[in-house]
Amino acid sequence: MTASDYISLTSLFFTLLGIPIGYYLGCRSARHAKYNELIDNLENINQKVLELFLDIYHRNNFEISDYHLMVAYHKKIQRHSYELKVIGKFKEFSDLNRLLLELKKILTNKLFSEKLDVKQQALSELVIKLDAINCLYPKKFF
Repeated sequence: MTASDYISLTSLFFTLLGIPIGYYLGCRSARHAKYNELIDNLENINQKVLELFLDIYHRNNFEISDYHLMVAYHKKIQRHSYELKVIGKFKEFSDLNRLLLELKKILTNKLFSEKLDVKQQALSELVIKLDAINCLYPKKFF
């Protein structure tokens, strides 16, 4: 083998080695960017839920549309949480299912209760549950 053969084989080796590494680093960066974007969206949705909850809480009268709005926001939180679970490659999240179930009870049952003490307790529970959901997903950096 001549020197040019060694040079061409070395070039081929580094090319074949570099392509998977570049692909892996590029995909990882894009996945982390999407993951962080979904975390920001989830935090915004959680903030909207808290604002709507406080609005309904202070009005003391509610309509059926308020109930349906809370169910819709719960579904939105659930969808974003599961997307984050898939993109973040989490294996198992038993805490997530429990938190989402408790959140749904707060948003649909306790908020629309006739008893004032149940509503007050629901407010503190809501803040705790929304914060717990946010804490499940730490941001990932490149």
